[in-house]
Amino acid sequence: MFYAAFRRMRSAAIIYLGVIAALALSAAVIVFIANGGQFKVLHLAGMHVTNASTTMSVQVGDGPNASRPAVAGHHARGPHVHGSLHMDRDLYALIVLGMAYGLAFLATAMGLSYAAENDGHLEFAWTRPITRERYALGILAVDLAGMLVAFVLSIAIAMLSVLACGGIELFAQSPVAPGDFGPALLALGFPLLIYAWVAALSASLRRGRAFAVLIWPAMFVLGIAEATIAPGSPFKPVVTALNVYLNPLQIFDQNEQHDLTLASASYGIASAAALMALTVGQWRRMEA
Repeated sequence: MFYAAFRRMRSAAIIYLGVIAALALSAAVIVFIANGGQFKVLHLAGMHVTNASTTMSVQVGDGPNASRPAVAGHHARGPHVHGSLHMDRDLYALIVLGMAYGLAFLATAMGLSYAAENDGHLEFAWTRPITRERYALGILAVDLAGMLVAFVLSIAIAMLSVLACGGIELFAQSPVAPGDFGPALLALGFPLLIYAWVAALSASLRRGRAFAVLIWPAMFVLGIAEATIAPGSPFKPVVTALNVYLNPLQIFDQNEQHDLTLASASYGIASAAALMALTVGQWRRMEA
């Protein structure tokens, strides 16, 4: 029933994992050459267990930022939900975090699935009398399942890459604390929101669906605009609001200086759900 959607997802996932594997292999070769043709134990600055650590933590916002996503320069306040993600030792969680953000590139490609169905709908004709809404939700399920599998496999590839680069000591020193994976797993909302945005922007298009990938430069332009517009400018509040409430990069901002909050992640996931509802609403009106 969803063979076309599965085939499309499989092709995109294979290309994505191939790129991840190529980057991992390149890193291993570079380290091998830099070590004079030997695989030595890898020592990365800031990756060993030390007394001083930079943290990324998930918080429940109960201060001024509780009603909106965390914004650059504004830390949400509230009690810790679980342990902090220590940048200097939690290698497992950092790999999960990196692959969660990397998955956004696959999500961009998969978000074009609905537009791809608009040229002919031959595979949809085979599914009668299944409703268009059910078929659209089936596409969503296939895409999300494929992205989840690709996410798990990309983590395995990344870990093998670190091992190939001589990083067994880093794994040995990195504790596996379940609470530390919270910030990393919440970051999965980022590719989900990217997928939803691309799908919503392209669902009604029969041609030119690549237009939707302009969301990537748009995200960076919004972030740069908010940072560069003078505080007294009348455009500042508008740009700030657009960046805070619409920019996936800002909603799921997570780095050494800024914490990802449960409020921000929940808002992002809720936004993705609303965009997917809009996508299904657009697609069901297209002529089969």
